[in-house]
Amino acid sequence: MIGLSQKIVTKEITFFCPGNPRPKQSFRYSKKGSYQTAAVKAWETAVGYKALEAMKLKGYDLFEGRVEVDYRFLRQNRRRADWNNLAKAIDDAMNGVVYKDDSQIKSARVTLGYHKEGAGVWVEVKEMDDESKST
Repeated sequence: MIGLSQKIVTKEITFFCPGNPRPKQSFRYSKKGSYQTAAVKAWETAVGYKALEAMKLKGYDLFEGRVEVDYRFLRQNRRRADWNNLAKAIDDAMNGVVYKDDSQIKSARVTLGYHKEGAGVWVEVKEMDDESKST
């Protein structure tokens, strides 16, 4: 007997946040301590608001189970940006808004593209429930 696991989507949101996606890099340090740049903070805030709108539209509370994410970034320029730093900004922006903590993310798909007039990020978040079946 082989056990098969089928994923069941229990909640799902999709939204678009316009703007040039900002990568979240390691904290910067100064004499006053560590900080993130204003551009990264503004980007995370914008994403957080769009995520909150999507949650309210569906009438959802925080996702509590396993989470899968799909991020489709459209950047205005081809300047170097690591996909994982772009994704980290989105992950952190949705902490306490979509899910309790980004440690709930168990699967992620990230794609990068370029579009001067339509820059932003498409975000899809699914809460998953595994239903095991034996065959």
